[in-house]
Amino acid sequence: MEKSKRREALRLRFRSTKGVLPLWFLSASLVFLAASCASTTVYNIDLAYIPTGDSPTTVEAVDGPTVTVALFNDERTIDDPIVIGRVVEANGRPSPILPQHREPCRAVVQAVSAFLTHAGYRVAPDHPPWDLREESIDPSWGKILLGGTINELFIECDRSRPLRRYSSRVNLTFVLADVKNKSILHRVTVDTAPVKQHLRFSEIKIEEELSNTLSQALEKAFAESDLPNLINGLRDRRNE
Repeated sequence: MEKSKRREALRLRFRSTKGVLPLWFLSASLVFLAASCASTTVYNIDLAYIPTGDSPTTVEAVDGPTVTVALFNDERTIDDPIVIGRVVEANGRPSPILPQHREPCRAVVQAVSAFLTHAGYRVAPDHPPWDLREESIDPSWGKILLGGTINELFIECDRSRPLRRYSSRVNLTFVLADVKNKSILHRVTVDTAPVKQHLRFSEIKIEEELSNTLSQALEKAFAESDLPNLINGLRDRRNE
């Protein structure tokens, strides 16, 4: 099967679902693709928030604000938006890395929600689409709205050398808004791009490295900006 046909098949599978893709469906799809494209290896990973030693101090969950996390807009300049990385095989040929259960924008919003929950904030269960314009803010979204863009989300693993080289990069823009007043309060862009070497190669290791880079970006956004103070300020005005 030609690469273009394989990519189109994957796009159709993503478009036909909302949220989490059924595991059995994705597994069956990958088995089909593996059988049809025996010469092409496809790697599949999950993305998740993994707390680090620099995790922010938690707020009081009982008295904390409820934050609505909008779907992040995918602004990556990449030919195929499903792809989140590549493996350079021992023979020098590249193999794509794809998300296993969620398309990238939903994987990121789940990680953001998990980060906020870990920090002690209440997080609304729904993740509405938002184009980051003040006039698009819906009053039903509560009081605090956090959205943003995915500018970069990619990992490359070079396994053509004895020490595997893992190069990952995550660049995200966060936009905080006051829903009641339909006003944007703060924008911040963070970038993390670690490069690591390891003897081991596996999908789990790829998953770990990109998840760690994503987690560092989330923690950096809150550690190096006014996001926590502004969110807590909105919380303190909850009875207005």
